[in-house]
Amino acid sequence: MPHTIILGITEYGKTTLAKSLCARSKKLKRGTIVLDPMYSVWDADYQTADKNEFLSAVWASESCDVFVDE
Repeated sequence: MPHTIILGITEYGKTTLAKSLCARSKKLKRGTIVLDPMYSVWDADYQTADKNEFLSAVWASESCDVFVDE
């Protein structure tokens, strides 16, 4: 199970890159789950700002790409 972390200072495009990767994953027919407390718009199968809902969705999924923004 590969992992990736995107690091950088404020306004360097971390979220933009993550959103692009998420959209690509969805286009490849992979499930996508996003935790974003800032309520940004993502091209994802499931998105929430609630960490408990997010964890429930992740554990209920057999296979998915998971994105956590800030």
